[in-house]
Amino acid sequence: MTNGPKFETSWPPVFNSAWQQGSMLFYVPPTIQSNYDNYLATNVPGHTYNATLNGEQTIRCAFHADGKAAGAKLLRVSLKTPIRCGDVIDIEGEGAYLIPEVTRQERCYACEPLLLNARIPAITHKYPRKADSLGHVIQEAREMTICTDLLAHSVAQDSFQKQDMGTLVLGEPLFLLPLNEDTRAICRGDEFALDGDSYSIYQVNFDRCDPGRRHGIITLHCRRKAGESA
Repeated sequence: MTNGPKFETSWPPVFNSAWQQGSMLFYVPPTIQSNYDNYLATNVPGHTYNATLNGEQTIRCAFHADGKAAGAKLLRVSLKTPIRCGDVIDIEGEGAYLIPEVTRQERCYACEPLLLNARIPAITHKYPRKADSLGHVIQEAREMTICTDLLAHSVAQDSFQKQDMGTLVLGEPLFLLPLNEDTRAICRGDEFALDGDSYSIYQVNFDRCDPGRRHGIITLHCRRKAGESA
């Protein structure tokens, strides 16, 4: 009695050996990468798109629902097009997205990108008036613009504060932005206006950036300033 059929194939010897021994072994064809790149180059409506990476590099990508969560979409690009956390990709007809953590798969890079659904006109830093030891003013209070026209991914987040007349709901949204030379200068206490409301930044989180803070995502924890509007 034989362990398996005897026939000639072009598969690697290790595969034939595994077949004869009755073991399970998945063989990865050497063309799997080029096959996927060919797929990306093909116009498949609702699946493959032209895109611009970081405002300068034109690429092809796959972008469609992943079937796991309602509204969630998965982005895939060729292994020849490295992407990393903090990159921005503008997908033709779909909008601009922020690249979060990226997974390298067998034939591509993949992630669930974050829609850049907010545009912050400007973030400003306020410098208080300064005086010398005799009380003479040496610098008047002033305001300086840190950065302008920022695309961000906004996440609604409410907190609650108890008062004598009941519970007050405070808007404390999170804004995720790509790290760059402009956003690196944002710090606690900076302010901005958005959609008629004024916000104060009470924490700037760099946890999703590389150790040298060269690239990544920064998270702004903000509070809506009560009684103030832009």
